Amino acid sequence: MIIRSASAAVLFFLPHHGYMQALLFDMDGVLYNSDRPIPGAIEAVHFVRQQRIPHLFATNTSSRDRAALVEKLRLFGIDAAEDDLVTPAWAAAR
Repeated sequence: MIIRSASAAVLFFLPHHGYMQALLFDMDGVLYNSDRPIPGAIEAVHFVRQQRIPHLFATNTSSRDRAALVEKLRLFGIDAAEDDLVTPAWAAAR
Protein backbone atom coordinates (compact mmCIF):
# COMPACT_ATOMS: atom_id res chain seq x y z
CA MET A 1 0.00 0.00 0.00
CA ILE A 2 1.19 3.56 -0.68
CA ILE A 3 0.42 6.63 1.43
CA ARG A 4 0.92 10.08 -0.04
CA SER A 5 1.44 12.84 2.51
CA ALA A 6 0.69 16.51 1.99
CA SER A 7 4.36 16.94 1.12
CA ALA A 8 4.05 14.36 -1.67
CA ALA A 9 6.39 12.01 0.18
CA VAL A 10 5.57 8.42 -0.64
CA LEU A 11 5.77 5.91 2.17
CA PHE A 12 5.55 2.18 1.55
CA PHE A 13 4.42 -0.04 4.38
CA LEU A 14 3.64 -3.64 5.12
CA PRO A 15 0.32 -4.06 6.92
CA HIS A 16 0.28 -6.82 9.50
CA HIS A 17 -2.81 -7.52 11.53
CA GLY A 18 -4.06 -3.95 11.39
CA TYR A 19 -0.85 -2.11 12.26
CA MET A 20 2.17 -0.86 10.38
CA GLN A 21 5.11 -3.22 10.54
CA ALA A 22 7.76 -1.07 8.81
CA LEU A 23 8.37 1.80 6.38
CA LEU A 24 10.64 2.18 3.40
CA PHE A 25 11.37 5.81 2.50
CA ASP A 26 12.34 6.45 -1.09
CA MET A 27 14.97 9.19 -1.11
CA ASP A 28 15.50 11.24 -4.30
CA GLY A 29 12.25 12.85 -5.37
CA VAL A 30 10.52 11.89 -2.13
CA LEU A 31 12.67 13.11 0.77
CA TYR A 32 14.60 15.58 -1.37
CA ASN A 33 15.01 16.94 -4.89
CA SER A 34 18.64 17.50 -5.79
CA ASP A 35 19.97 19.57 -2.87
CA ARG A 36 16.65 20.64 -1.37
CA PRO A 37 14.46 18.72 1.06
CA ILE A 38 10.83 18.30 0.05
CA PRO A 39 8.57 20.23 2.44
CA GLY A 40 7.22 17.97 5.17
CA ALA A 41 9.46 15.02 4.36
CA ILE A 42 11.93 15.57 7.20
CA GLU A 43 9.08 16.04 9.65
CA ALA A 44 7.59 12.75 8.41
CA VAL A 45 10.87 10.93 9.15
CA HIS A 46 11.04 12.50 12.60
CA PHE A 47 7.42 11.47 13.29
CA VAL A 48 8.15 7.88 12.27
CA ARG A 49 11.12 7.83 14.64
CA GLN A 50 9.08 9.30 17.49
CA GLN A 51 6.53 6.53 16.96
CA ARG A 52 9.37 3.96 16.93
CA ILE A 53 8.28 2.56 13.57
CA PRO A 54 11.07 0.51 11.98
CA HIS A 55 12.22 2.09 8.73
CA LEU A 56 14.90 2.13 6.05
CA PHE A 57 15.83 4.51 3.25
CA ALA A 58 15.91 3.30 -0.35
CA THR A 59 17.25 4.73 -3.58
CA ASN A 60 17.88 3.54 -7.10
CA THR A 61 20.81 5.93 -7.57
CA SER A 62 24.11 4.30 -8.37
CA SER A 63 26.16 7.49 -8.63
CA ARG A 64 26.84 7.78 -4.89
CA ASP A 65 27.89 5.26 -2.29
CA ARG A 66 26.01 4.76 0.96
CA ALA A 67 28.44 6.94 2.94
CA ALA A 68 27.75 9.91 0.64
CA LEU A 69 24.00 9.35 0.90
CA VAL A 70 24.18 9.19 4.70
CA GLU A 71 26.01 12.53 4.65
CA LYS A 72 23.37 14.03 2.36
CA LEU A 73 20.59 12.94 4.72
CA ARG A 74 22.56 14.35 7.66
CA LEU A 75 22.79 17.74 5.94
CA PHE A 76 18.97 17.74 5.78
CA GLY A 77 18.69 16.93 9.49
CA ILE A 78 18.09 13.18 9.14
CA ASP A 79 20.52 11.00 11.07
CA ALA A 80 21.08 7.66 9.38
CA ALA A 81 23.71 4.95 9.25
CA GLU A 82 24.88 3.13 6.15
CA ASP A 83 23.01 0.06 7.38
CA ASP A 84 19.79 2.12 7.15
CA LEU A 85 20.14 2.51 3.36
CA VAL A 86 19.18 0.13 0.56
CA THR A 87 20.99 0.90 -2.70
CA PRO A 88 21.39 -1.00 -5.98
CA ALA A 89 25.04 -1.81 -5.21
CA TRP A 90 24.15 -3.08 -1.74
CA ALA A 91 21.29 -5.20 -3.09
CA ALA A 92 23.47 -6.65 -5.87
CA ALA A 93 26.11 -7.65 -3.33
CA ARG A 94 23.49 -9.64 -1.40
